Amino acid sequence: MFIAIGIFFVFLLLGMPVAFSIGLSGFSFFMIRDLPMTVLVQKSISTSQSFTMLAIPLFILAGNLMNSCGITKRLMRFANACTGHMYGNIGQVSCLMSTLMGGVSGSAVADASMECRILGPEMTRLGYDRGWSAAINGLSGLIVATIPPSMGLIIYVHGWLGPRRPDVRAADAGRHLERPPLRLQARA
Repeated sequence: MFIAIGIFFVFLLLGMPVAFSIGLSGFSFFMIRDLPMTVLVQKSISTSQSFTMLAIPLFILAGNLMNSCGITKRLMRFANACTGHMYGNIGQVSCLMSTLMGGVSGSAVADASMECRILGPEMTRLGYDRGWSAAINGLSGLIVATIPPSMGLIIYVHGWLGPRRPDVRAADAGRHLERPPLRLQARA
């Protein structure tokens, strides 16, 4: 095990990308231990057999589709129409847009990066400081982690229910988690 960790750090020091360093050090672990290659294949494939973990790339796909189809621009116009009368409405637009996107994207990091890409130039054009723009977009993106079906809540509900309660669906378990984030948004 320590040899594989050492190989990992050697590859990193040589300037190899992290993904390749992890892959080659993991492969070296199997070669050193003289384990059958079927174990390597089974361990690699078993992570893709979880429906819970399959939700993560699908959330990323949904966010990319929303950006390319123009849905995020429409959501921004809707949020601007809802908060246009408020003082500092572009910050309110960021909070409302995070709440609207939370039920779709499921990823706080993806939501914050999307908002910085879409709202950041608009905030700069309106005269807001770039640091303030990044802070409001990053902090408003945190509400996404509390709105079902976020990635963290899917993993939590899957671990909470697991094989113990096959009669309860994850959607039913996550339904009672919707109220607190909506109350947070109402106070923003």
